[in-house]
Amino acid sequence: TLSAADLNSLKGKTNLATGTTNTFLQLSAGAVRDMRSNPIQSRTTALASSTVTTDTSKPALSSFDLDLGNNTLTLSFTESVNTSTFSFALITLQSQKGAGGRFVNITGATVSSTSTSQDVVTLALSQLVADSVKTDALMGTTKLNTFVSLTPGAVLDLSKNNVTAILT
Repeated sequence: TLSAADLNSLKGKTNLATGTTNTFLQLSAGAVRDMRSNPIQSRTTALASSTVTTDTSKPALSSFDLDLGNNTLTLSFTESVNTSTFSFALITLQSQKGAGGRFVNITGATVSSTSTSQDVVTLALSQLVADSVKTDALMGTTKLNTFVSLTPGAVLDLSKNNVTAILT
């Protein structure tokens, strides 16, 4: 089983492990041992995969951090996302979970940074969006009055799976 970090790194390579024509396995001598502790012999050529199961899991928002000192919103996802697919207007900051309360749509933002594995993305909020939150004393001041909702289409992963929605 691959670790989440290794899996996200692999998903970031869009020309690798997407089908049987670009998925191979090669093991060095001793990489695996049998039940009698005999090491596997190395192969001189890589073994082609007979099947490849494509990624069908949707990315989900696992956490976020709103930094109004720097006008940024950092979004952490359960897997790599394609930052070029962000539809910022489909992301909303809210003062409470669920319907009601105050809200500010992210009508202006840019991707300012992303982690190597593309699962943590920092958005630079436009001054208008940041000021809309800063001037509302009832939102964005504590964890108790700061929530994020994502509607379908807010962002896709590298396999074009839609983000799991967090609706109001």
